[in-house]
Amino acid sequence: GASPLEREKNEVDVGVEVLVESPELTIKDPAHSAMGRALQGLVITQAEEGAGGNAFPPETGKEFILRFVLPSPGMTSCPCPQRMFCVLTKDQFRLAGAFSNDITSS
Repeated sequence: GASPLEREKNEVDVGVEVLVESPELTIKDPAHSAMGRALQGLVITQAEEGAGGNAFPPETGKEFILRFVLPSPGMTSCPCPQRMFCVLTKDQFRLAGAFSNDITSS
């Protein structure tokens, strides 16, 4: 079998391949996974470099995406996907939501 270091490298390689093909990646157990630690290290390194220079470009806005699955319209309904999206920039505020209900148990 592969060593733990080889497994971690493989996990990060697979994660990078997913990000090349799609705009987002779900990381299971981000605090303890190899991919989560790799991304955390990247952000910390960039932030530390930015303290003395300009590692990140200036912020132009913020984007928030909330995704969750919950039973709707009631607690006995099947879990349904829900999504809320918000963009904040200097000139605008956008808020959008996509909500679904279990219509079979209504």
